[in-house]
Amino acid sequence: MLLKAEVPWITFGWCVAHRLELSLKEKLGKTASFNDVDYMILKMYYIYKKSPKKLRQLGELVSILEDDEYNIGGYRPKKASGTRWISHKVQALEMILDKYGVYLTHLENMTEDITFTNAERAKFKGYHKKWIHARMPLYIALFIEILAPAKMLSKCFQSDEIDVLALSGFVQQAKSHLNRIQKTKFINLPTVKRFLAKVTEKEGKFYFQGVALNDFVNAKHLVKKSKSIHIELVTNSIIERLGTSDTITDMYGTKVLNTEGWLQSIENETFLDEGIENLFDFYRAPLRHAGFAGTVNDVLDAWHSLVNYTVKYLAPHNTGYRKLWHQIFSSSMKNEWVPVLLIVELLFTLPVSNAKVERLFSLMNRVKTDTRNSLKEKRLENLIRVSFDEKDSNLFDLSSAIELWTNDAVRRPKQSVRKCYSKRAKKAGLKTLIDLDSSSNESSNE
Repeated sequence: MLLKAEVPWITFGWCVAHRLELSLKEKLGKTASFNDVDYMILKMYYIYKKSPKKLRQLGELVSILEDDEYNIGGYRPKKASGTRWISHKVQALEMILDKYGVYLTHLENMTEDITFTNAERAKFKGYHKKWIHARMPLYIALFIEILAPAKMLSKCFQSDEIDVLALSGFVQQAKSHLNRIQKTKFINLPTVKRFLAKVTEKEGKFYFQGVALNDFVNAKHLVKKSKSIHIELVTNSIIERLGTSDTITDMYGTKVLNTEGWLQSIENETFLDEGIENLFDFYRAPLRHAGFAGTVNDVLDAWHSLVNYTVKYLAPHNTGYRKLWHQIFSSSMKNEWVPVLLIVELLFTLPVSNAKVERLFSLMNRVKTDTRNSLKEKRLENLIRVSFDEKDSNLFDLSSAIELWTNDAVRRPKQSVRKCYSKRAKKAGLKTLIDLDSSSNESSNE
C-alpha cells in the first residue's frame, strides 16, 4: 500500500452495510434450506416479470379470497436482489408468504393451461411439486424473523449519522434481538404465529389459503429444530464481520467517544491514558499539521481536565454522547482541550458507511440526464447541493439570494454584454391548395 506508506495514519475500511450483506450471503448460502427458499423467490419473480397474462390470472385468484386473508397489499412477487440485499430479500419473503396458497394454485392451473408450451408446463409442474411441501412456507416465516435484526442493522448503517461509536451500539442491539429470538419458542415468533393461525386442518390434512401442504407435521418439527442453527449463523456473521478489530481507532476510539463510560474516571485517575497515548502516536502527523506542537503529557493533561469537567458539570450518564460532545465543543473551556478535541474530530470523521456517497451518485444521475449532459462542474455541484441539502422553503430567507442574483457584478463578473437578436424573417413554406385559395380570396377582398 503506497498510500499507507506515505500517510500512516490514514484508515481504510469496508462499508459496514455491504460487509453485513456479504457475510450473510456467505453464511446462509451454505445451507440447503436458505438456498431452496432463495431459489423459490427468484424464480417466482421471473415467472411474472414480463407476463401481463400471468399477472392478470394471478390478480383474479387473489380477488377470490377475502381481504382479511392478506397482510400485505399487492400480489406481484418482489425482486429479491438489489443494492440493499437484506431489505429486498425480506420484502420478497413477506410477499411470497402472504399469498403462498394463491401462487401455488396459479402454478397448478398453469400446468393444465394448453396456451403454454409443454416445456413451460413441465417447468411449472416441477415448481409446484417442490414448493407444495410445508417446509417451504415454514422456512420463509423463520427467515423473515431471523433476517429482521439484520435488516434493521443495515438500515441503521445507511443513516447519515452513523459513526464508529454508533456502529458498536447498533451491533450490540442486533445481537440482543437475535438472542431474544433464540429464547422465543418457534411457534411464538410473530411471523410464524400469523402463518399458523391461517392454517386449517381437515381430515388429517393441513390447508393454507385452500392449498393442502404436504407433510406439515414433520416439516414443522424440522424447521423448529433448525431455528437455533440459522440464528447462530446470522449471529456469527455479524460478529466476524462487524466485531471489534485490532486497529488503534477501533480499540480506543469508541471508548474515548463513549461519554457514558467516563464515570469510571472517578475511581481511576489514569482512565484511558493508554488509549490517549496510542491515539496521539497514531495521529501525530495530522496533529502537527493542525498546529499542535505539544507532547503526549500535554494531551493527557487536557484529557483529564476534559473528563473531570464533563463528569462534574455535564452529567454524561444522562446525556447522549452526540449532544454532550456538542456541549463540549461549545464550552468556554474548549481552548484548554484543543489537542483532545482535534483527536475527537478525527475519530468522528472515520468512514463507516458509503451509503451517503452512493446516494450522491444516484442523485447526480438524476440531475445530469441525457438532455442535460453539457452541465459544467460548478453548476452540477450547485444543483446537487440544492437537491441533497434541501431546506423547507418556509424557513429559508430568500432576501440574500435575491440580492445576490440581482447584483450583476457578483452574479456574472466575466460575462460580456449580450447582443439583441434581430427578428427572424419568416420562411416561405410549401403551400397546399387550401393555402392558395385563402391567399387569392384575401387579394380579391382588398
